[in-house]
Amino acid sequence: MKQAYARHASQTAIDLEFDNLYRELSSYGAGPAFSVHRNGTDSAAYAAGSYQKVLFTTAEYDTHKQFDLALSRFEPRNSGLYQLNAAAYFNPGQDNKDYLIAIYKNGVVYKQITNNCASAIAVSIDISTLVRVVSPGDYYEIFVLHNFTTSTVLSGGTSLTYFNGCRIG
Repeated sequence: MKQAYARHASQTAIDLEFDNLYRELSSYGAGPAFSVHRNGTDSAAYAAGSYQKVLFTTAEYDTHKQFDLALSRFEPRNSGLYQLNAAAYFNPGQDNKDYLIAIYKNGVVYKQITNNCASAIAVSIDISTLVRVVSPGDYYEIFVLHNFTTSTVLSGGTSLTYFNGCRIG
């Protein structure tokens, strides 16, 4: 049941709205949350033309031990609504070529986004989505694809290539 709280004299209406939302989400309990990255290690050259799985090597945090580093995938054990986010950074880029990043669910593309590089500089691409987990046992992975004429390197920078998420309801 949603319960609203009265505004304190020093709070703005937006502060109160945020506080009420925070209390409502907190009533669900602290849900699983994770953040993983490649720990500064660049990948070997990523070949063009097919999706390749991003291998994450380090967990910044994994509150409920639901990210399997050996398989590089998030395996939620609780049903609910989750926010998933990922980014990939390619260096170098190529003029007028496409980059794709996708969230796979159970081995199949679930959501994807494409970015076209206008110059031969490095490029970052990111994706964010809400996921309704109904049956625990589902798993989520990150894949990337590019259509360069040569291979490129996927950065291992901890703030450049990452995957994170949390249960929000």
